Amino acid sequence: TRTASDAVRSDAGNLAASAGETLRLRLGLEAAWERTLASGATLQPRLEIGLRHDGGDAETGFGIEAGGGVRYRDPGRGLSASLEARTLALHEDGDLRDRGVALSVAWDPRPETRLGPSVIATRGWGGASSGGVAALLDPEALPGPAEADEGAWSLEAAYGVRRGGGMTGSAYGRADGTDGLDGLRVGWRVEPEVAGRAADVSADLWAEPETGGAGGGTVGAGLEWRW
Repeated sequence: TRTASDAVRSDAGNLAASAGETLRLRLGLEAAWERTLASGATLQPRLEIGLRHDGGDAETGFGIEAGGGVRYRDPGRGLSASLEARTLALHEDGDLRDRGVALSVAWDPRPETRLGPSVIATRGWGGASSGGVAALLDPEALPGPAEADEGAWSLEAAYGVRRGGGMTGSAYGRADGTDGLDGLRVGWRVEPEVAGRAADVSADLWAEPETGGAGGGTVGAGLEWRW
């Protein structure tokens, strides 16, 4: 990444011109396997290890990353859960810290469609909980100092009904925050009944009431078209 800014002069003060560059290279190996339990549920452990090189104007040097996780799915009960963790185990810059943990639990009796009830809860701490290309390109892969030890959480419940034409209408509610409750949202989504289609269109109407004395509530709408 490269960033640059021109000098700014104003009545409020002057800012000097600045420029910065950072470079990250990662070479890793990931292994995953799946085991089917007697109940029909599946257990999928995963391990990863990688070499990393940081350069540019920030922290520099070579390091070793390690991580892993486990995913559990029980289609019969509609339950799934996952736990993932990742850490920068060693680095030439001894002051550099980069780690993350994420936990998620979901209940969806009909995971092949968006019909019926569903609930998902997530909890995360630190930065990205897995490495590889996804973490490398994720803008949240390097949390700021204020975010490094805070845990973000979210809880969403939805209920989908068939609307015709292969579409589903879902009423949903969502809550999220860090140490406490930061946001609430209630809304109505219209999406394809079957998730993961190559081409689909979805719409979302939502309202967010005031929380934490941060000001008045808001309403909004969104439209997404994928092909």
